[in-house]
Parts: sequence; structure tokens; C-alpha cells
Amino acid sequence: TPLLLPEDALDQEPFEVALERGSTIEARVRGGDAEGSMVVLRRGARVVATAEVDESGVATFGNRSPGAYSVQRFGDDRTRAVAIVKQSGEVVRVDL
Repeated sequence: TPLLLPEDALDQEPFEVALERGSTIEARVRGGDAEGSMVVLRRGARVVATAEVDESGVATFGNRSPGAYSVQRFGDDRTRAVAIVKQSGEVVRVDL
């Protein structure tokens, strides 16, 4: 049942909220210039997050819900990877 605000929060009766663990998308970026570069995460046409590539060549996006995402290096419209999150709590890895 969807939560209705402010009605449910002000109601005298308690209500239960079920939380699901978010998934993680890890984008492994190839190339000697990868460290410190930025990676963009999109869902459809919308940018939902950006992350910096760490010293191991990975950009990590946490707390993602199930669905289809695309990942690309900032400024590089030629190379994209698709990440499909199927269920909560999983780790999805893609290569760029």
C-alpha cells in the first residue's frame, strides 16, 4: 500500500513501513586515465547519479532499485554499458 503524506504520518494508528535493501552497480573502467574520471549513471534519459573512478578503476553506485540503467564515462557518448538490476540487494558489474 502506498504511503500517503501527511495523512498517514498524522494518523493515530501505527503503520508498517517495509524497506528493501538497495542494489549496487559497479562500473569497471578500462584505460590508464580511468582513475579520477567521472562516470554517469542514467535511468532512461535522466541522470540519476555520478561517481568518481577509484584507484582500482571502479565507479560505484549504491542504493539502486530494480530496473535498467546505462553507464558511461562523462563526456564520452560513444561507449555505454547497460546494467540490469533484477532484484534488491544484488551487485551488478559492467565494463566500460
